[in-house]
Amino acid sequence: RKESSAASDVYKRQDYPSAFIVRSGNTRTRALGTQFEVERLPDGEKITLIEHSIQVLAETRNDQSLNQTLNAPGESLHYAENGGFQYRQRSPDSTASWRRNQLYVDAEPLGHVIARLNRYQAKRLVILDSELAAREISGIFDPRDQAGSLRTLTDSLPIRTLSLSPLLILLY
Repeated sequence: RKESSAASDVYKRQDYPSAFIVRSGNTRTRALGTQFEVERLPDGEKITLIEHSIQVLAETRNDQSLNQTLNAPGESLHYAENGGFQYRQRSPDSTASWRRNQLYVDAEPLGHVIARLNRYQAKRLVILDSELAAREISGIFDPRDQAGSLRTLTDSLPIRTLSLSPLLILLY
């Protein structure tokens, strides 16, 4: 299981009737003439609409099908692997911010933020405390600057760090 992000611009063509579908984990996102992003997270997927509309389908562990349509830019669904969608309206600035070398975070669990930051660096950040990982944070980070992002977090939150090797930093 690998965390990653993808953004799609899909243009509807009359001569190509098939739908464009992105599969990630247990979710399928279907688009016809739209822009959206799908992000794989440690505990599921996040799907965010940028333009037009999309249909999101998910299969739960109990073999139930979930179906949700997003119609307004910034609408977002988080599908947790333990089942169910969480709806959220996101700031337009946050959508596809990674394309601009920014990590725009709006009330997201620190654990998700760290997973996203880890995609950009060989040195892993690991949170030891589950309460700390669940703490919601907001901010804008440059994912290419791990030291700066870590400094921002330790300056603004009660976080301590321990560097165990050139490739591992523990947060607690």
